[in-house]
Amino acid sequence: MTLKINQDYKYKGEDWWKWRIWVEGPDEELDKIDYVVYRLHSTFPNPVRTVGDRKSKFELATAGWGEFRIYAKVAFKTGDILNLDHDLVLKKPDPKLVIKWANDHKAEDPWDMGPRNWERCLFDLGYPGGIKHELVLENGKLKYQ
Repeated sequence: MTLKINQDYKYKGEDWWKWRIWVEGPDEELDKIDYVVYRLHSTFPNPVRTVGDRKSKFELATAGWGEFRIYAKVAFKTGDILNLDHDLVLKKPDPKLVIKWANDHKAEDPWDMGPRNWERCLFDLGYPGGIKHELVLENGKLKYQ
């Protein structure tokens, strides 16, 4: 078996991330899965969550503030069980790069530049969660087209 847990995340600011995990593997192996039970950190509401959506690769999406080990019980249609684990990694953008980006783009306060500027900054710096927005400098301030 070559199944493993994969992840993606978006830094939303103020030490908060949206993230998702799913089972990655060949379609033939994923098709044999009935459901997956994820065990999150005990501080989560309902830390044990069951996902049975094959189309999403048994994806679980949530949000939080810290890294921890996630445990997954993969239940196959045959009744067999595979236990997996994954260390959730959540990285913040480098503050020096954010400040430089903000200064280069004439943002008044690098840490309070609004969600669209933040998404553009993350995009330009190559971080997860970034979205490209078209920006123009007008009267010394950033504006969106």
